[in-house]
Order: sequence, then C-alpha cells, then structure tokens
Amino acid sequence: MPDLIRSFQEQELPTDWRATGSGPLFSQSFLVNWLQRPDRLAVQVPSSVVPVMANYLINPRHELFSSCQVGCIRNQCPVV
Repeated sequence: MPDLIRSFQEQELPTDWRATGSGPLFSQSFLVNWLQRPDRLAVQVPSSVVPVMANYLINPRHELFSSCQVGCIRNQCPVV
C-alpha cells in the first residue's frame, strides 16, 4: 500500500503547523487540494502532540475509500 500513502516530513509542513488559535492558519488549508482531488488514499503527517508518532488521514473522496477496513495489529486493538 505504499503508493497509496503520501508521507510528509516535518520540514515539508507549513511553518505554523504546530500553532493553535482562532485566527486563520496556513496549516489549516495545507491539504485542501488533496481533500478535493485525492491522488493518494491517505497522508501521513507527524504528530504535533507526540513528536515520535504520526497521524494518518484517509480521504473519503478517494476511489478506494469504500474498500478500506479497520484492522488490528498484534492484538493491539482498543477495547470498545
């Protein structure tokens, strides 16, 4: 699935990507083009909370979205 995920490194992100607040931030519109015209099913971005972790965003507009399934790896499923 590597061709379906676009990974962003910290240096590729907008300078204000960790910023919070009520004003408009460039980081809030960073992925708008991808959301409107998805060339990849998902993007990976660094976590702004836990620097050694990453977040994955899946685009529901991508043609393969309906084929996605949630699964567990190595018995690490959260208890629901």
